[in-house]
Amino acid sequence: MANEERHSLSDDSQARAESPEPNTLEDDIKDRWKTWAGRNPTKAKIPIPQRKVRKGHNNEARKIRESEQQAKREAMAKEIEEIQEQYYEQLREVGTKYGRSFETVVNYVSYSSRYKKQRAPSLYLAKVSAKAEEINKDKPIGDRVHLDEIRKMVKDEEDASDYEGMTKDEEKALLDRLLEKRTIKVQGARRSNEGAAVDCRQVINSVNCEIEGLAHRTGAQFVGFMSRSDIHDTFQPTLVSDSPASLTFFKRIVGMSAEEILVKFEQFSTSHANSIDMNDREDSKDVRVQCTDLILQGLHTFRYSNLRMNYVNYETDIVARHHVKIDGWPIGIKFESLSNLKNLQDLRRLRDALKTTACKWVSMSQAQIDRHAKELERCEEAGEIIKKKRQERSDAHTTKPKNAAKRKKRTRNMDNNSKSDEHEEREDSNGDGEESNSENRMLPRKHPWRSSKENVAFRSCSVIDEDST
Repeated sequence: MANEERHSLSDDSQARAESPEPNTLEDDIKDRWKTWAGRNPTKAKIPIPQRKVRKGHNNEARKIRESEQQAKREAMAKEIEEIQEQYYEQLREVGTKYGRSFETVVNYVSYSSRYKKQRAPSLYLAKVSAKAEEINKDKPIGDRVHLDEIRKMVKDEEDASDYEGMTKDEEKALLDRLLEKRTIKVQGARRSNEGAAVDCRQVINSVNCEIEGLAHRTGAQFVGFMSRSDIHDTFQPTLVSDSPASLTFFKRIVGMSAEEILVKFEQFSTSHANSIDMNDREDSKDVRVQCTDLILQGLHTFRYSNLRMNYVNYETDIVARHHVKIDGWPIGIKFESLSNLKNLQDLRRLRDALKTTACKWVSMSQAQIDRHAKELERCEEAGEIIKKKRQERSDAHTTKPKNAAKRKKRTRNMDNNSKSDEHEEREDSNGDGEESNSENRMLPRKHPWRSSKENVAFRSCSVIDEDST
């Protein structure tokens, strides 16, 4: 009876493992703003790890399998201990031979493996990743091919006599795909608030340990604030510092404690940054300015800082001349000047894509540059307009006298001076004192060929001469 109940429980657990969990982000549209992934629909999501389905739920078979695995683990542990004893004995002999302590030799041996930077993606790793994705695409976890076998497949393909090397573009595509997968794992959005809270707690603990160690080693001081960006987030705001002495800065200089600043920072983050209220308050002008700044920032990272975006002649002035292009422009949004884009939802989609680098500037390969040049030549031969010319001036193709612009400016200045003289005469005529009128008559008149500064200087000199006489 007990065995039957166990079998029924195991069958139920297997059914739960095989049945997919409901995706609340897609079913309940109202709750999509409660998670970071829901508030950023264009941002890549971290893939959900699939559950491994256990095979063979027979208790006797499972006990036999577990006993065999336990025996293997014990045998492996015993061999590892023997190897470690021999290894440490050899290290002691090396230390005795060269007059070094055992700890020093161990540090020398482990130095190369303790401090390592992350390896750049190699072509071999990119091939292994692509092969694994190709073979294990539609297979459950229990039936997938192991990594060692996939590596052997890639090695056998490269060592084959009929193997043909890949082109540069194909190799670059494989490397870019591997980099994209790594980036999603590091920068992808957490699908649930629980996962985001666990991630924040682990990262903050790691940062706190590193900061405290750095302060003890170097005396450096550090203060950091971490807050949630939405009211639905479940992780708590945190204050990170190397010591309580660093927090006295806020009380003495700012006039507020660090805890009070943390509370205000949380209020600002939840009410302004990436919140629904902020989206309701912003208009198309604000979002358009953000999109323009993001596009120019991405363009300036590749080319000159004074380069401007040209939507009308984008293919010729940007792509053909500077060999860069925008990749990932949102579907359904016409590629044109942002001043012509009036829909607020489209502007928000474009802004989110630019923020999450789903839409970004990319550098073109030589093959893409040649292909684009041939396409422009074909369009030009077909009579299509590939570059819109500027509108001609109204006085184009007409003969203009020499220094016409200077003469026109001089005439305009003379007219302005004459108007100012008339205005002064009108004020003099409305005056109510003979003395003031006589003084005004004594002042010399403005001359149109003199500048305003020269007229003021000339009049002041005349007044001084008359006073001296």
